[in-house]
Amino acid sequence: NTRGQYLPFLNKEVFASYGNKTENIESITKKVLKKYTLVKYIKLSSSDTIYEIKGKIKRPLSAEAKTSLITDSSKVLEVNQVELDSYKTGKTID
Repeated sequence: NTRGQYLPFLNKEVFASYGNKTENIESITKKVLKKYTLVKYIKLSSSDTIYEIKGKIKRPLSAEAKTSLITDSSKVLEVNQVELDSYKTGKTID
């Protein structure tokens, strides 16, 4: 994204939910990928709930966890409902 972050799509449905088409995929080198950081936090634009993501698991952050972990709101990526729903929900981070 424009913030120097990346988030792999978990499946084809998520990829397509953003209007993407497989014929538009471009390969990049590992060297280029290393210039970006992996997204750690996601949220819906319509919700205040922030989730930490690891692999295929999303864990909601408590209000206290948000305050201590989110020091830069630009590091929280807004995703759509299809993408949010593609992650399994884990325990809340307190």
